[in-house]
Amino acid sequence: MLSAGLVRSPLTRARIAKAKRERSKLTQEGVRAVRVEQGTLAQIAGRHGISLASASKIRRGEQRPELAAPASSVFSGRPQ
Repeated sequence: MLSAGLVRSPLTRARIAKAKRERSKLTQEGVRAVRVEQGTLAQIAGRHGISLASASKIRRGEQRPELAAPASSVFSGRPQ
């Protein structure tokens, strides 16, 4: 059992993250699609079989940030 203050090594954290990605509903291509697709988050989440909260977090870069482009923004593709 882990204690509250246990610090995991970077290698252990990387292994855990990889295992979570392998069990994920979305592939890397799916995550990229969620980030660029047009429509409401509810529509996008329904198309990909994920929750509205997950779609929102993916768009904001809170989930799967390793797939985000450097300095990317959900507002960058909008016309000025």
